[in-house]
Amino acid sequence: MMTEIKGKKSFLFFEESESTECFEAGGKKLFVYDDTFDLVIVNGIIKFADNSTAHCLLKINEQENGELIDVGVWTRVDGVCPIVFASHPKFLSFLGKKRADVFPYTYHYSVPINCDDKHIGTDGWSHSCNLHDPENRVMRIAGLSFLDLCPGTDRDRLSFLRQEFPGTMEGYYNLYSRVKIFGVSHCFVKNK
Repeated sequence: MMTEIKGKKSFLFFEESESTECFEAGGKKLFVYDDTFDLVIVNGIIKFADNSTAHCLLKINEQENGELIDVGVWTRVDGVCPIVFASHPKFLSFLGKKRADVFPYTYHYSVPINCDDKHIGTDGWSHSCNLHDPENRVMRIAGLSFLDLCPGTDRDRLSFLRQEFPGTMEGYYNLYSRVKIFGVSHCFVKNK
């Protein structure tokens, strides 16, 4: 699938920078979409648990030593090659794979990022990753948005999240980058 998708282009809109960027499957691009928090999106390759590979885009926080926020994979659906992010509820359906075929996965950057990524081994590949695995428990806040329950600045909310849910970094950065993964009434994913 990598060969037939290579060179396909997709456009992504970034609310943070109010810009649209073109990314190419198999390309070598790094785009800073939020310079306040050093959030970037970079081309890469993902290797799934079944050892199949695909072109991908990796959302990374360079401020936090390469913390992975999300991964988008180019897929092939009815002759179109959309990017589907792992945070999408139908991610596995779009890939046409079962959970055990996808998680855990590893990834490799196509271009270097601007930090010392603690998740990358000496071979250039990440350690095994389960981010957005559907087996993880979703934290819900009864019909209210997290922003309603935790007023204040983004930094206040980040402080609250770090105290209440240590080790769940994707939640912090989805709040910061205003990515609504599970909708307004969901806070973020926390491992069981």
